[in-house]
Formats: sequence, structure tokens, C-alpha cells
Amino acid sequence: MIIITDNIEDKAYHYKDWYKKMASLIGTQFDTTTAFENSLSVGHKIHIDTENPVLPNGMTIAATSTTTLDDLTTKTLEVLSVSQVGNSKTINVGIRSTASKDDVE
Repeated sequence: MIIITDNIEDKAYHYKDWYKKMASLIGTQFDTTTAFENSLSVGHKIHIDTENPVLPNGMTIAATSTTTLDDLTTKTLEVLSVSQVGNSKTINVGIRSTASKDDVE
């Protein structure tokens, strides 16, 4: 399982609407396959493209989440920590925009 736990965008943009929308994605959960989980390590980045927004094979938005793929467009998830208890692995990721600009609203 992957969970967005932090907005790692530059805090200087905290007053922007797009920054607030990103912060609202904290808590989003993703279901993952064991093979995909094992391919990730701290610092690994997952980019969701603008023109072809898809999640990598082995990663899906959890059924309990209200987040859509459109919410994740032009975002990067960066692995912050990986922990395992028994057979349950949890991967915490930070979210940021792939290209933050001051004039983006």
C-alpha cells in the first residue's frame, strides 16, 4: 500500500489554489502489487504525466479513495519511507508538482 503523507512542494506557494489542492491529496491511498512495492525504495519518484496520465503497472487508486487520476496529473510522488509489519508493507510518499511556477493558479 502507498499513502500520500506529505506535500513536499516549496512552502513559499502555500497561498496558491493549486498548492491547496495538492495538500488536499494527503491521505490518498493506493493499492499495489507486491512486485511493484518491491521495486520502490526511498527517493524513488513516480511521475504522472500531463498528456498521458497513467499510474505505473501494479499501482491503482484505492477503491475507498475519492481521488481521481485527473487530480494526480502533472504530479510527482516521491518515496519518503518504506516500512513492513508482517506481510503488510506501507510506502509513504510525498507529493509535489512536476513544474511549479509562481504564475500557476
